[in-house]
Amino acid sequence: MSEAPEIKVTPPYTSFPSFKTLLSKLKEHGIPARIDRSVLGNSFSNAVGSQILTCLKFLGLTDDDNQPTKLLKPLVDEYGTEDWKSSLRIVLEQSYPSLFALNLENASASQFNERFRSAYNGTDDVQRKSMTFFLSAAKDADVKLSPYIMKNKKPRSSPAKRRAVRTPKNNTPNNGANGENNGGNYVPPAQTQKMPSEILLGLFDTKMDQKEQDALWLLIKHFKTKSQ
Repeated sequence: MSEAPEIKVTPPYTSFPSFKTLLSKLKEHGIPARIDRSVLGNSFSNAVGSQILTCLKFLGLTDDDNQPTKLLKPLVDEYGTEDWKSSLRIVLEQSYPSLFALNLENASASQFNERFRSAYNGTDDVQRKSMTFFLSAAKDADVKLSPYIMKNKKPRSSPAKRRAVRTPKNNTPNNGANGENNGGNYVPPAQTQKMPSEILLGLFDTKMDQKEQDALWLLIKHFKTKSQ
């Protein structure tokens, strides 16, 4: 009789700040009998809301009926205090046993990636986000992580630096398409006007919360579609 294959699950791939936003909201207003879309309200987009509900189930903070478990109350009550770190670590150790079976304090980046991908389901993009969630949560929980893991953690893309226009060393007049004669002084050509989507992309900042990022990407997609 062959052994049943291990069932892979998809771990949280929402942003860790969004998860903490929910905890802050629950601490302020109290934990309801069921955590559903009506509880999330307008604080999160539909996509992020679905990710958060899935996140709560994976971490064992809600059951299959979205009702809070005994792990949620201390996590909410202690949020924003030093005691929250130990409560968060307990949740992580129970939810990610395969990762904690690895010596995270001295593991290489490849070891961590291989263990994560073998234990959990998801596309490359989803797994990248899932790893980011775990590493962010582990750091908040004071889990000792190898510097090799953190060094190879891929950050979100940052806006490209704008290249400065270089002026030729000589002052040779240029009457052609690349400049004009201005009393013997070189006048550089006007820069190509940027598309609205390129300007918006330059405003992207990883410090934005999830709602701000979603809104910015929506505008970028709008202008890209309009320019086609």
